[in-house]
Amino acid sequence: MPDMTSAWQLGTDTYGATRGATAIPDELVEAAQVGNVVRIRDWLWAGGDVDARDSTGRTMLMFAAAAGRCAVVEVLLAAR
Repeated sequence: MPDMTSAWQLGTDTYGATRGATAIPDELVEAAQVGNVVRIRDWLWAGGDVDARDSTGRTMLMFAAAAGRCAVVEVLLAAR
């Protein structure tokens, strides 16, 4: 069971997502999963947050890695 007090003190929820952080738009989750490097890169160049998380604390990097999208993973890592 996660320590709720520690998570709250760190400014995160129990999944590690930062409270108040930028949420990942659904179309970007899909772009990461299908390997749409151009869409991800355009979003990052427009000021998108590479560390944005979904409601369960997952980042685009996690989605891309789980789907085996190495090119997207490289773009996201380079943006960090």
